[in-house]
Amino acid sequence: MSEMIQRVTNIMYGVIAVLVLIIAGIAVFYFWSKKHRRAKVSDRQISASLNRKDMRDYIRIDNIKDDMIIVDNGTRFIGGIRCFGYDYYSASAVAKDHTVTGFINFISGIKSPVTYRQYTRLSNLEPTKEMYRNTHNKLLEELYIITDEYRETEEQFKSIKGKNLIREKELIGRMEEMQKQIKSLAWREYHMRDQMGYLDRISSDDSIPERVETYHFDWIYDPNMFSRNLSDEEIYKKAVGELKAAEHNMAYALSNAGVKAKRMPTAELVETCRMHFAPISARDFRFENVGHTSYYDDVIESDCVEESHNKIIEELGTELAGRSARIFVKKSEEIKAELENMKNAV
Repeated sequence: MSEMIQRVTNIMYGVIAVLVLIIAGIAVFYFWSKKHRRAKVSDRQISASLNRKDMRDYIRIDNIKDDMIIVDNGTRFIGGIRCFGYDYYSASAVAKDHTVTGFINFISGIKSPVTYRQYTRLSNLEPTKEMYRNTHNKLLEELYIITDEYRETEEQFKSIKGKNLIREKELIGRMEEMQKQIKSLAWREYHMRDQMGYLDRISSDDSIPERVETYHFDWIYDPNMFSRNLSDEEIYKKAVGELKAAEHNMAYALSNAGVKAKRMPTAELVETCRMHFAPISARDFRFENVGHTSYYDDVIESDCVEESHNKIIEELGTELAGRSARIFVKKSEEIKAELENMKNAV
């Protein structure tokens, strides 16, 4: 019997030794990773004088504001117009001839480089859908109110029926009027609900994408074109006027070809750049949803990402160490209890 106890005790000691080795391995890994991270930080401090560049250095966009893309250290300003055409192939011969002539005149009037850009994107109907939802809720509220009022009027009519002919006639007229209102509101609610379903279908991922057509033009500051060097404020003011004039001329020329054109605002220019450089992110996260948030600082900045990664590793190491310690304590208590039971049995 003593040999069996000794054998079980040896097995228990072996299990404890394995658990101790596992915990020691986790601790070694945790401290090694922490030391490795410190080495990386030290290396970054030593090489801080290197000429480091990120994506924005190669894109060379200084800023996007006031309906302009500013590049080349504030000496080149880019604007854009978005075009809305019509179904050319279903138009009459006269309309087609007018369009062709107008577009030839538009091309002939271009005196400086112009970029034509075309891309597709899913239709952003969320503002319209939100407006429809609010209108639908208001219609439901009005319909419930008028329906409750009709029921109350009907109860009043039943209580005085055959007793007061004048009041009875008034209630009948009121009920007929409310029936018309209920019928009208019910039809409007059904129509609004049908429109909301249509918007959900055409704004889904498998719907036909929206085609966007734009023209981009620029103005470049050339010191040789002026009698004196302009200040930054004067250059900026001159660029605003030049791009506005270019936009007016291009929109007028396109209108003669049956094309409606409007200046691209700042938000749309930002969205265009995002669609070009990060198409998947731009599709899933609209500019109006991230433009006034900390999305850029939290996700794009590399330092923030590295800090989050290090924090996750530290939390994971702490969690593993704590979990292993709890397992070790639990196993030790079980072994101790089993040994006590075996001694008592002997």
